[in-house]
Amino acid sequence: MAKLDIGKTAFSGFGVIGRHPIAPIVWGVVALALAIGPMLLVLPTMLDFFAMAVHGARSGAEPDMTEMMRLQNQMNMVSPLSWIAGLLSYAVTTGALFRAMLKPAEKSWFFMRVGMGELMLVAVSIVYVILFVVAFLVAALVVGIIGFAVGQASQNAGVIAAVVSGLVALCVLLWAGLRFSLAFAMSWERKSFLLFESWKLTAGNGLALVLMAVVNFIVCVVISIFIFSLLFGVGAFAVLGNGGFEALSGSNPEAFFTPERLMALLPWGIALITLSTIVQAYINVAMTAPYAEAYRELVPPVEEVV
Repeated sequence: MAKLDIGKTAFSGFGVIGRHPIAPIVWGVVALALAIGPMLLVLPTMLDFFAMAVHGARSGAEPDMTEMMRLQNQMNMVSPLSWIAGLLSYAVTTGALFRAMLKPAEKSWFFMRVGMGELMLVAVSIVYVILFVVAFLVAALVVGIIGFAVGQASQNAGVIAAVVSGLVALCVLLWAGLRFSLAFAMSWERKSFLLFESWKLTAGNGLALVLMAVVNFIVCVVISIFIFSLLFGVGAFAVLGNGGFEALSGSNPEAFFTPERLMALLPWGIALITLSTIVQAYINVAMTAPYAEAYRELVPPVEEVV
């Protein structure tokens, strides 16, 4: 029976970044474009909506709720398109990461494709989420029943029973979720719906998967906090510098929002959004790659990673 290398698996995303440093940036830009694209279709409506809200706040007059609702309904019309774009973004970028790890020879278009593998990835992800939510609700119901039953004898004992059983249920859910977590890479690589096959594949490696996930999560969270704190500091300096702090803390905070100041902040905003997109793309790679690496270690594909 194959065994996972916890260290190699947990840090495998950094290997992908080292081998293909530009690809995650492209994936991040594609994800950002697909997220923003549908919103651009209703940009004039959004501007009208916020203009009415700002005017109402400044004048103290009640905004025209009928007009506000009309604009809100127009913005909601783009929601289905946003969902489709989100699924497409997930399929293309996650599939690209899997391809970079499992089929590295297919380098064109920065490993991005739209095919049966991506379709199966989306399908298995949707079913996985639905089943996890159902299992969570069932577990919550069971925990509630246990707490209520024990609480009939003692209220304190009921609280303790609910907390303990809740923690046990959460651990079981996370463990089961990890046992099924290789279904994504497996379904993508084999172009088939293979959710439950992951359970058999991960037999004997449940603890290793948990340790891998914990190590990877801690490392990625620490890195994220450090980098995004720096970006937040730079953003705060840009906003509060050059008299910004005095304007915001004065008796008339609206004086901060002058056209000149907003135009001066625009390049900072664009730069920070760009950097945040790049950082988030790298973090996504670091957090997702371990599951493709775990799949590769347990069932090596024909094509080895170079």
